[in-house]
Amino acid sequence: MRIHIWYFSGTGNTWYISNHIARALALRESRVTLSSIESADPPQVEQMLDECDVIGIGYPVYGSDLPSPMKQFLRSLPVPPHPVDLFVFCTQWLFSGDGTQAALEFLPSRQYRVRWSEHLFMPNNVCVSALRLPYTNDPKRIARRGAQQIPRISRLADHIVSGSSSHRGFGILPALLGSLQRSPFRRFFSSLQNDFTIDQSVCTRCGLCSKICPVENLTFGHDKIVVPQGRCILCLRCYNFCPVQAVVYRGRGHISSRGIPYRGPDDFNPREEKKRWHKY
Repeated sequence: MRIHIWYFSGTGNTWYISNHIARALALRESRVTLSSIESADPPQVEQMLDECDVIGIGYPVYGSDLPSPMKQFLRSLPVPPHPVDLFVFCTQWLFSGDGTQAALEFLPSRQYRVRWSEHLFMPNNVCVSALRLPYTNDPKRIARRGAQQIPRISRLADHIVSGSSSHRGFGILPALLGSLQRSPFRRFFSSLQNDFTIDQSVCTRCGLCSKICPVENLTFGHDKIVVPQGRCILCLRCYNFCPVQAVVYRGRGHISSRGIPYRGPDDFNPREEKKRWHKY
């Protein structure tokens, strides 16, 4: 079986899960390739759709919704001449209701058939001081949480290889639970896109935030001052990975007593997302 997985990951959780799913499928004698949608180009997408038996789609859920880059990626998929089997998985902290079923809204054709779906639980990456949500930056605790998802990943891989459909996050009740988060999130999303700014007195002009932003929201202006463009997707990559915590949320910087921000499992490197491509 030939499988390709496209994923989007802001701070590493979905990247981690995507790699483990790819490994689990490879152990079941599938040929698997894996890439970030930030590195995708239309010819490569069409080639994978033509050559692969199954396509995987992975993303973190924000307010029970898909991140904007994944919405755009799914909308841009070509309409295939034949049915394409998909598996969809999402990473979440607590719950999302219908986090995987929400992808159906953005698929351009019913030729894309979601035959498998799974929700995976990963540590909270929202560590902005203004919200004071609990989070950890302890690698052992992060790894332990990730390891707890292996049984779900194994079951998903078994279903995919055997061809037996399985769905999590689909149905009326999950949709109702998801809408309780998604409706207000979508209503207020545009008003949140300017909440992350730069403390110019702390910023060292290293340019990392501009390089790793998936939507080019942070760009250099006069005298190398980083200027937000109002396109933020709330992935937290800039806030969490700034080496001096110069990125602030609603005017409030990161409180150092809480420790460094969440920077994902293993050795996730956001610089690599625009060129990630792996074979298993």
